Amino acid sequence: MTQLEMFALNMRLLIGILVFLALVFGLLFAAWTALKMWKFHVQRRRAEAEVRARKYRPDGRPYPPVAAGICEQCGGTFAEVFHLPNGTRRCRRCYEKDEG
Repeated sequence: MTQLEMFALNMRLLIGILVFLALVFGLLFAAWTALKMWKFHVQRRRAEAEVRARKYRPDGRPYPPVAAGICEQCGGTFAEVFHLPNGTRRCRRCYEKDEG
């Protein structure tokens, strides 16, 4: 085998290895991206479930509007106080006690 033939074989081998490595890198990148997309989807669904749990009762009815304030029944200061249609304000504990 001449040096030119050896060079051609080595170049083919080198190009083959580079193509193989590029394909492996592409597959790893695609797998990594798919994993991150799945993780984002799971986190988004959890966050939506948390928001829904804060806004809706277990039976599906919505809670009244919420703002920070003082509960008129127990006198405590809370970050979430329900402002009821009749004008009263209740914390979550007092509201659930009155409703239940």
